[in-house]
Amino acid sequence: MDNFFSLPFSAGTRKLSLQTLDNHSDFRKPQRGYMPVTVKESTFVNELLTLRVILEKEPEEKVYLKVTENALLVSCSVDTDESYLSRYAYFAIRNLISYRHEYDFEDYYWPGLFNAQTGRSRFLTIAKMRDKLICHLKIRYIGMFKPGQQFPLLSDADACPARVIHVPVEAVPKK
Repeated sequence: MDNFFSLPFSAGTRKLSLQTLDNHSDFRKPQRGYMPVTVKESTFVNELLTLRVILEKEPEEKVYLKVTENALLVSCSVDTDESYLSRYAYFAIRNLISYRHEYDFEDYYWPGLFNAQTGRSRFLTIAKMRDKLICHLKIRYIGMFKPGQQFPLLSDADACPARVIHVPVEAVPKK
């Protein structure tokens, strides 16, 4: 993790805003003209999302994203290190953010659920739909909470009273 560039999330969320991305990079989307950017999500192994990125007619490169509790860690097969975000990485993340001006990386935050040797998770279903990966808990594990996730607050009206069993006094054994 030493050579990953760190982009902080908005406070209390796993959302990365376009403003935060632009504050950490000198690259920008061209104001005029068209720059084709193709981004395809290819794998999600050991908490690492791999994107395949093609800028204009350049060769394909890979961008690696790791979602932590407070920041998005970014690496790339070219140029990116802890102090510099490559243009492949910038445009890949910019493409994810798109027109919404922020992107929620919550779907890729699954700490501690991957086997270190195999890189796979027995708790998650990871399916590929077109160029996007869909990650969710397997049915039998629904109800697990991620670290940092709030438990739902229940009021007294939501709580179920315990079932009270009345035992006749004659049925209670005497000492």
